[in-house]
Amino acid sequence: MRMDLADEREAYEQTGIIPARLLHAFGEGDAAPLLGPLLAPGELTLIQGGEDSGRSWLALAIAHAVACGGSLLGWCAPRPARVLYVDSGMSLRNLGLRTKALAAGFGADGEDRLQICSAVLRGGCLDFGRDEDLAFIERPVLAGVDLLVLDDLDALLGTGRKARRHFADWLLALRSTGLAVLAVTRPGRALRADAALALSRHESEDDGLRVRLSIVRGPVGLRARRFDLALVLQDGKAVWQGQAVADQEALSAWRLRTQGLGLREIGWQLGVSTATAWRLVERAKRLPAALREKAAKTENVETRENGENAENSENRENGEKPENGEKAENRENDEMGERVENAENREKPETRENGENMENGGTDENAETRGSPIGRVAPARRVGAARSSRAMPQALAHGLAATAA
Repeated sequence: MRMDLADEREAYEQTGIIPARLLHAFGEGDAAPLLGPLLAPGELTLIQGGEDSGRSWLALAIAHAVACGGSLLGWCAPRPARVLYVDSGMSLRNLGLRTKALAAGFGADGEDRLQICSAVLRGGCLDFGRDEDLAFIERPVLAGVDLLVLDDLDALLGTGRKARRHFADWLLALRSTGLAVLAVTRPGRALRADAALALSRHESEDDGLRVRLSIVRGPVGLRARRFDLALVLQDGKAVWQGQAVADQEALSAWRLRTQGLGLREIGWQLGVSTATAWRLVERAKRLPAALREKAAKTENVETRENGENAENSENRENGEKPENGEKAENRENDEMGERVENAENREKPETRENGENMENGGTDENAETRGSPIGRVAPARRVGAARSSRAMPQALAHGLAATAA
């Protein structure tokens, strides 16, 4: 007599080996994911990021969305579910401010379906490496919790290898009961998970929190795997806003398409191939018409602002050129005048001295001797030449007299 599927599966689970055909029926009767398509029953999802990446804000937002039966970033909860949020040591005041702001942003507080387990309430002592602390968490979990959130796992878990192995076995046993687990951890944590969300913070001009969310591991069929997110805190409300990166690229391609550019020009502008440009345009067609209209209007405003800025810059440049030219011309005239005046001042003493020497019947030897040492030697040679010229007639006279005798 052949066993039914449930009995056959149970028999194989005791040995740890099961035929592949029996795996086909796994999950058929399970409930839908708590925040579709993420957080399916029995799955472990990680939120990985640095301490300033907003990972605790995102984990709290996911817990609120599941408890309220709401939506977050396009992921929808089919029904309200019970959530246990385990915090590793955030102050009760900060926890209260964050949960209040998120509840105001969602428009609901989840009633009592969201429970908080704080290490501060236990005197700052909550270590998953100890059996008593694990048993303390098991009690509410076994009482009907659908989602267990651990924030953050690095602080809750000890550093010993034995403690980490014991926790991994405990977590695997809980997941086998159909419990969905969301754990916040640092990047690089060696933990087998079904889905992983990576957060990296972006620089922003204001003091707001802007991050890039990447689904590095997740269920098949996700429409988008990268998001640019911003946490908006205003009027006591905390709301995660963002858009898929692929949708942003599609809207950029649509803006260029509305300007009359072809697919090749769009690909050149976006730095992608022509085929990718065509896919982006087709993706934009599937987006809501309101988004496409808003993108076109945004482009028109940017184009008009760019035109005004270009016109203002041209006017400013045209206005500065004559002024700069006048300044340069005036500066050149001043320099030329100074050079001419200096040249005249250098020439006047020589001219005056030459005139005085001519009036005295002398030569301009004094003017010529003021100069280099070579100029001071020249008068001696000239005096000797004058003496020789005066002695020439006397010698000639003596020579003629001797010839006559």
